[in-house]
Amino acid sequence: MPDQARLSDVLDDDRAFLPLECADGTFVTVSKRAIERITLPSPETAIRNNDAFATWITLTDATNRPIFVNMERAVSLKRSMAERRGRAAERTAIGFSGAENEPLLVIESPEEILAPVRAAKK
Repeated sequence: MPDQARLSDVLDDDRAFLPLECADGTFVTVSKRAIERITLPSPETAIRNNDAFATWITLTDATNRPIFVNMERAVSLKRSMAERRGRAAERTAIGFSGAENEPLLVIESPEEILAPVRAAKK
């Protein structure tokens, strides 16, 4: 998945098939119609198992929806005020390496974002 994509957006796009990388590094193509369930590991499980998902964390986007973010690709965190429906709200802007898009805005503070990442590195 692209670094700033939501799983729901990828599943709802117009492609009929998705390329998936297997644990052994090979790739397979899966029909979206064949997908019955997707289970992502929690950050706690990933950290405990010290696997490749340890850098993926669940955050909350500006519309209060959960979003999975690969913090391995993040290069900056900046806390700022954002206007939404006439109200000011604090947001953290996450910048990504090689990203040409605007930073990803989430409601969690930089400290909340970094806590599981720091724990994974211990």
